[in-house]
Amino acid sequence: MENRTNWLWMRAMAIIGVIAIHSTANSVSLISFPGVFFLLINQVSRFAVPTFLIASGFGLTVSKKYNEPYFLFLYNRLKKIIIPYVLWSAIYFILSGGESVTIFLANLVLGLNYSHLYYVVILVFFYVTYPFFYKVASIKPGIQLITTISICSQLMAFIPGYFFWNTSLNVISWCLFFSFGIFLAKSNMSLSINPVTLFGGSAILMLLSTIIILSFRGGEIATTTLRPSVSLYSFFFVMMMLSFKIKKESIIINFFAKNSFQIYLSHGLFLAVMSKALFKVGANASSFMYVLICFVGTLILTSIFVYFLNNVNLLLNNLNTDK
Repeated sequence: MENRTNWLWMRAMAIIGVIAIHSTANSVSLISFPGVFFLLINQVSRFAVPTFLIASGFGLTVSKKYNEPYFLFLYNRLKKIIIPYVLWSAIYFILSGGESVTIFLANLVLGLNYSHLYYVVILVFFYVTYPFFYKVASIKPGIQLITTISICSQLMAFIPGYFFWNTSLNVISWCLFFSFGIFLAKSNMSLSINPVTLFGGSAILMLLSTIIILSFRGGEIATTTLRPSVSLYSFFFVMMMLSFKIKKESIIINFFAKNSFQIYLSHGLFLAVMSKALFKVGANASSFMYVLICFVGTLILTSIFVYFLNNVNLLLNNLNTDK
């Protein structure tokens, strides 16, 4: 279960999945072939954020961070994400035409300065509450209780009028994944049925649920809402990946895995630039070419940017060392 290479592959696949989700978000449909294809890509990529949270819970527990003094643990975790988060929040807020400092600060706390930044707020929440989740999720009754509460929360999102349950900041729905990562690290969990078979079955179930919800409730709730079928699909994706014997590391996979947080923060900017440029030349958001250019362009430009940023940081660190 502690195979480092497997987790690197999962993190790399997850960040690519995030870009795929956002590249297809405005192009999904049930009334045209391209729209259906984009819906398929969008939904099969839904393992992405759950996988990041599972990996976080697993990584913290395997490395025995629960033995660190609480405030030292928080400092070591938050120093890596808070400054980049604030900087990127400011960039997105300014580019979106924001002017009020009060609104910026409120959005900063809630992760609302751009659509994907909610994940950082959720991650901070789980860092702060890690000791609690570690105690509860380390044992089978605890993970069963968390699973029940979280699944109920996910179902509540489909009840009209219950706004909180259908927001990205509903940590009750997300806590299942972080807790599952902790449980994986503390247990010798195995599946009696082939994980690949379970993953395939859960994928079919998730896609069917998406089509049903899309038909009755509309596109936004069908493609964005966290629901039990997505949770099941994400769990079996992780279990399937852990069942593989991946021994050879890849430079590309390592790059995406180790830089996944920076790519996550910055990809929204490059996707917005690509999309705006394509619209200016008359591109149709429902076309294959539009989605392909958005996806590949965002992936390449973000990777180049992060690679450049890493080299600048390395140069600055070397200069400081020489002094």
